[in-house]
Amino acid sequence: MHWPNGFKARGEVRTQFGHVTDLLPTALELAGAKAPVELHGIKQTPIWGKSLVYSFADAKAPTRHTQQYFFLFGEGAMVRDGWKAEFSYRPDFVDIYGTWPPPNPVPNNAGKEVWELYDLNTDFNERHDLAAKSPQKLKELQNLFDSEARANNVYPLINWSDMDTKFKAFMRARDPSKGLNDETDANCLRETRALGVAKLRQTNGIQS
Repeated sequence: MHWPNGFKARGEVRTQFGHVTDLLPTALELAGAKAPVELHGIKQTPIWGKSLVYSFADAKAPTRHTQQYFFLFGEGAMVRDGWKAEFSYRPDFVDIYGTWPPPNPVPNNAGKEVWELYDLNTDFNERHDLAAKSPQKLKELQNLFDSEARANNVYPLINWSDMDTKFKAFMRARDPSKGLNDETDANCLRETRALGVAKLRQTNGIQS
């Protein structure tokens, strides 16, 4: 964050948990504005995130965004009160489309995910998997993920085996004049990989 006339802090880091859903409520609070309850006669859904403004003046303020689920193309996680349970999914995008031709059909490994558990309060960069040592905590977060997924219409948990046909059709449609052939697909996928497809872990710091 950069606001010379608004922040006294300079070059500091904030470690409170934050998520992309926190950006809108943060901007609204800084602007002194309120989100409309209704717009053009249409009732608006509630804002999910928490404003991060509370942390700007107090680096040690307790985290207010204490619970968050994540899911994208087979990979998911659940954060609550400084604990994080997560599962990755293979094959992922890089596994499938990192070479040509990709596997056909793409394997569907739904239900074979391995869960990991981390205490973000003492291990923010997730080096020590505590799943075996704290099975009760892992089960608690797994159950919470399930309830959040149901409440937010996340199910079914789609993965790249579900997306493969649509993704290939999308890539081919980018330049239909070249026809539908393996060479066209390969070139499109090379372009996509060149954009820097990578697996990134969630970071929790906010620069001010």
